[in-house]
Amino acid sequence: MSRLFAAALLSLGLVAATNIVGCSKPATPKAGHGEAPAMTGTEASADDEAAEIAKAMAELPEAERPIAMAQKICPVGGGPLGSMGMPYKVTVKGRDVYLCCEGCKGSIEKDPEKYLAKLDEPSK
Repeated sequence: MSRLFAAALLSLGLVAATNIVGCSKPATPKAGHGEAPAMTGTEASADDEAAEIAKAMAELPEAERPIAMAQKICPVGGGPLGSMGMPYKVTVKGRDVYLCCEGCKGSIEKDPEKYLAKLDEPSK
């Protein structure tokens, strides 16, 4: 299987998975018209991802940053907070929870116990 075909299949799978869990923000392209395409998947460095996450977390109000940083993950999508831009804050059952995007709001509101339990699990 060619690398291009494998990359296309992976991209389709990621798009489908994102739509299943409810995330609404598409990946932001890193290259503009006429520029080299951005690195994707395993080609992107961990340092670049960490910098993007730190930038997104810095967009939160100062008082909220430590709470979101301690939470670390979106309980609906499972990915790191800040990986899809500034985390989205909701209050569920009297508890402030941060999500990767507004698209995850419906899921946590529909079944709050399921997703709050994920946040209460001990770290592995």
